Amino acid sequence: GTNSATSTNRKIYNNLHADYATSTAATVPASSTLYQNKTPFIEEYSFYGGTATVYNKNGIQIGTTGPCTFTLQPSEYYYITYTVVPPGLKTIQL
Repeated sequence: GTNSATSTNRKIYNNLHADYATSTAATVPASSTLYQNKTPFIEEYSFYGGTATVYNKNGIQIGTTGPCTFTLQPSEYYYITYTVVPPGLKTIQL
């Protein structure tokens, strides 16, 4: 079907071609400190370098060294255990 309605507040779900709003340097919390996505948007993270020993998402270890890339849905969380902060990129999907 066709939707001819005009709106500036539409959100498309299950879009295979996501619209990316912003990409910025990721702010990494202190080692082993949880970060929770409290926004209504999907956040994508890519970390590289540093001396990470654990990448954990929602209580599941997803990596032990970089690089590591993952997404956080709203309310999901991650933490990284490290001795030297791994630099990274955060991208927000609309």
